[in-house]
Amino acid sequence: MSAGPVVSWPGGELALLWLAAGYASTGVALLSFVRGRQLPGQTSRAPDEAHDDRGAPMVVVRWIHAFVEFWIDVIVGDDGTVAATVLAALLTTGGLQRAGLPAGWLLPAAVVGITTVRLRRATKGARRPTPPR
Repeated sequence: MSAGPVVSWPGGELALLWLAAGYASTGVALLSFVRGRQLPGQTSRAPDEAHDDRGAPMVVVRWIHAFVEFWIDVIVGDDGTVAATVLAALLTTGGLQRAGLPAGWLLPAAVVGITTVRLRRATKGARRPTPPR
């Protein structure tokens, strides 16, 4: 029984790190381009006190900080429980797959389960009381 299509990357799995670095550097370059442009009617801002005369080291640190904050916000979002559940389901799916057991059902089940739990918690206070009989 086949476990699914096998993908072979040129350079192995380390090539994925280079892809991630390429995406990150492209994002930083686009961010610097967009931030450098001024919108019509926008006045130029006063220089920041966080910049020194050279400016470059502080800008790179701010870019890295913004990049990390963005990805934490994207992955974790408003609720870390959902992110932790999805991570646990991914790790368990990988473990089951390596053991040769069918694991394609686990991740969708975990997502549906955690979505149901979070929706129930979110709407708990919004439920209307049932009238007495």
